[in-house]
Formats: sequence, structure tokens, C-alpha cells
Amino acid sequence: MKTMTICRFFQRRSTRLAPGILLLLACITFFAQASFAFPQDGEHTGHAMVGWVPDEILNRPVTLRTGIGSYHEKVTTSSAVAQKFYDQGVAYLHNYVWIEAARSFHQALRTDPKMAMAYLGLSYAYSPMDYAAARAALEKAQSLSAGLDDRERRRIGIRQAQLEAMADTGNPSKMPAFRQSLDGALAAHPDDVELLLLRGHAEEPTPFGDGQGCVASAIPYYQRALAIAADNFAAHHFLTHCYENQGKFAEALEEARIYSQAAPQIPHAQHMFGHELRCVGRTEEAIQFFVKAEALENAYYRRENIPASLDWHHAHNLSLMASAYQYEGQLHLAERYFAEERGLTPFTEYAAFNRKDWPEFLLNRGDFSRALEASRQMARSSSMLASAAGHCLAGTALIALRRTGEAEAELDAAQMDSRGLNRADAGAVSPYLDLLKLAILLGRGSLTEAPALLQRIGQYTRRATSADAWSQGLFRVEVMANLSRETGRWEIAEELAVLMLAVDPYYGGSHYAMALAAGHRGDSAASAQEFDAAARYWNHADLDFRPMLEIKKAPSKPNSATPKSVLP
Repeated sequence: MKTMTICRFFQRRSTRLAPGILLLLACITFFAQASFAFPQDGEHTGHAMVGWVPDEILNRPVTLRTGIGSYHEKVTTSSAVAQKFYDQGVAYLHNYVWIEAARSFHQALRTDPKMAMAYLGLSYAYSPMDYAAARAALEKAQSLSAGLDDRERRRIGIRQAQLEAMADTGNPSKMPAFRQSLDGALAAHPDDVELLLLRGHAEEPTPFGDGQGCVASAIPYYQRALAIAADNFAAHHFLTHCYENQGKFAEALEEARIYSQAAPQIPHAQHMFGHELRCVGRTEEAIQFFVKAEALENAYYRRENIPASLDWHHAHNLSLMASAYQYEGQLHLAERYFAEERGLTPFTEYAAFNRKDWPEFLLNRGDFSRALEASRQMARSSSMLASAAGHCLAGTALIALRRTGEAEAELDAAQMDSRGLNRADAGAVSPYLDLLKLAILLGRGSLTEAPALLQRIGQYTRRATSADAWSQGLFRVEVMANLSRETGRWEIAEELAVLMLAVDPYYGGSHYAMALAAGHRGDSAASAQEFDAAARYWNHADLDFRPMLEIKKAPSKPNSATPKSVLP
């Protein structure tokens, strides 16, 4: 089957509020030539798959749930029960739980087979998985729209404009037309909360916006929604993303707290509170919310007999939980959760790209032979995006193994792959290309091009505000700092240590890198101070965590030798 890949972007911002589309958040595969049959008058059968999810799962009966966030949007239906399941479906949409949203809309259609707005809901639930199915659902809604009121007919028109923009992202007229359809609806219905939420999404720079890539100009729309409905959990959810993306972590934390309490049975709600706790340096607390999200997910998979791989959020939560343990120096737990993530089947290009977590972890802890093996496996991926990143990581491992010639061949392969990527995907790979180029310079011992690379690496790392983006960037810089010390390039090691400390002063590794650099240039007092700080931040590290073992050996008095450089 021919596929078309359309990517959503996540806008990463610096704390200086310099916006820019720099990292692809989710890359969704739409089946451009797929056919999809919708149920007719009580029939609820279809083709075998919607995207990567079996249609049988999406059509399974579902009950009314609690703890998912209260939501109500009055729509045209002959059934009060269908209205309740429609509301549940919309609540799941605003929690990014696509499978349960689809099940809820199908359940509404079992009671009212002519409920046009339930088909509209299905269009939203399906589009992260299957564009053709989303389009077919909209067409079904259009065929049933004769009895709808003005607001509902406008909603269907808005969705049509959005899907047209999704299908033709290169057309500069499509996105303005989508926004104008929303503006017209809001002019007629200024107090409609759902329209305000959708209009906030439409401020994102692509038609795939759903709140995750929230930009500053969207905030007033979500705030207006709260002014009308103060208990609207969805607005709090989207504001969490908005403030995090702007680097306003205190505001994001408060919104996430409200969201997590309003939707206690939604894994993403608990995950987002953990997200924001990490952003303010409260990683130990954050881990507890990632653990809670995992427990909710695993209970759901068992109860509903749904494979974990089908849920996009599961791998994401495992990744952040593992990196949080890594951050704390608890590498055994980190490895466990990275292994779980690695065991999930990736169904999108971006999911395949995210399997870089494992080789990156191995590089960071200094297990270069296993990192090389994992990276080369990734480089064999059918996803060009994943392949390019795999070649970059393999090249970095080869430099650490003193195999510079082979690393240069990996760079050539990565650059060849990246030339075939679209602009957004190429942007996601750029940091890995620059890091490999710097590693090769270290391996060669020629640093002419190093200043420009270091400047770009600093820009990538400083711009990140989300917990996953900045921690991944931080760990990549740490790998380069380690390589710089191992190759005797202490001036670069110190520059990277300064960068780490500026990006995250709560990370033990930032202080450890500074301690080693200070010790090398003979500042024993500064070295001892930084070692003490590293020890405080790593106070729950594994007993065999190598940097802590070295710190414990370090003399605490000035003018004493500092421990040798070690890789975690």
C-alpha cells in the first residue's frame, strides 16, 4: 500500500522566547490510497485496519468512564445516551487517547446511527493514524448534516478545511483558509468553548496542531475558554503545553497540576505533571508520576486486551521515565525501561526515529560496542529518518572506539539519507550530524571547524524547553564532553561543561563535568565544590554508578588531584 507521511511539528522555544520550528514531535503515517468502509445504519464492521490499529479494536463496545475529565458539548442527536458517549469521545480526543475516542464515538453511533457529529469525532480520532479513514468519516458526517444547526455545520466545514490543508501542506492558501473558517464560526458563536480550543490549535504553524506544539498566540484562546468554563480540563491541558513551550515552567506546572487532578485516570495527564516537575528540577517527584502513568497504561492494556504497541503514548512515557532514572544516576532502572521501549513495535517513522534512545543511552554510559551494534541495527531501518540518526550514532560510537575512518563512512551515509528527507525531518537529524562531525574532528585531532559546530550545538541545546528535548540534548552534550576529555581536548570539554551547567544546573552530570575541567586546569577548590554539588544531585544514584565512585575517592581539600575522567 502506498503511504504518505505527514509530520506534525513541536515548537521548541528558548527561555529568551525565540520561537522556531526545530524538532519534529510526532510523525504520523496517513494511508493516502487506503479505502475504509463505515457502518451503515447499525452495522459496525469495516476493513481490517485503520492505520496500524485493527478496526475490531476501534469498534469494540465501551462503557461510560470516570476520571477522564468532564466534558460536554451539546450536539444534535435523538439519544441522551449517544450524547454521553459523544462527550466521552471528545474528552478522550482532548487527552490524545485516540483508540478510546474512536470506541466512544462508535458506541454513540450504536444508539444513534445517524449522529453526524459522532462521525466528525471519528474523523479527529482517525487522523493521527489514517488520513483516508479520517476523510471518509468526514464525508459520512457531511452526508448526515441536513438536520444540524449552524454551529455544527460550521464545525464540519472547519474539519474539511483542516483535512484539505493536511493533504496539501505545500499550498500557502490552505492554512489561512482553515483559520478563516474558524474565525467565521467564532464570530457567529463567540462563547463556544470547543471552537475556542480548536482555534488555539490552529495557531500552530501546521494544520496538524492539537495543542502539543502550542505557540504563544494560542494562549488567549485557551484562556477565553476557561473564562467561559472554568473547569474545562482540556484548556488546562493545552495551556500546560503552551507555557512549557514558552519556557514558563511555573505556570506550566500549575496548569499540569490542575489537569492531572481533573483527569486522574488518564496516563497523559499524570505524565504531563511529571513533565513539568522535571522542568523545575524535581526529578524524583516526576518519576512517581511517570510510574503512575505506566501503571494506568498497563492496567488498561490488560483490562481491554489491547497491545501496548498500539498506544503512541506508552513508548513516550517509558522513554521519559528511563531518561529521568538516567538523570538520577540510576542506570539499572533506566536500562530496564529503555529495554521495554525498545520492545515495542514502532508504527510510524517518528516512532522508529525515537528508538535512538537505546544507542544514545549506551553511548552515554560508555558501552561503545553495544552502542555500535544498536546504532547499526537502527541504521538498517526502512525509515530514512531513523536510518540517518542510526548512522550518526554509529559514527559517534566508532570514534569512541578509535575507528575514525569507519566513522567518516557513517557520516557519509547519514548525509546521504538526510538529503532525501523533508525539511522538518532533516531538522530533527541536524543535531546528530553536527555531533558526529565534532566527534570526527576530535578523532582526527583537527579542530578548525569546531567553533562553528560548538555554536550550533549550543543553540540546539539551549533552545529546548520540553523535558524530553532538553534531557536528550543534555545527554548528547555529555557524550561529547566525555569524548573531548578522552581525546585530550580539555578546552572543548570545559566549553561543553559550561553549556551543560547553563542548560541544567540541577543535573549532577553538569557539575561533574565542570569539576573535571576545573581540576584539569588546577583549580582544586572549584573542582571540590563542583564534586560536592554533583554528589548532592546524585544522592540516589546506583551503588555502582562510576562517577559517584570516583567522586567518593576525590580529596575534598584544595590543591589535591581530582579523579580521572570516567564515562558513566
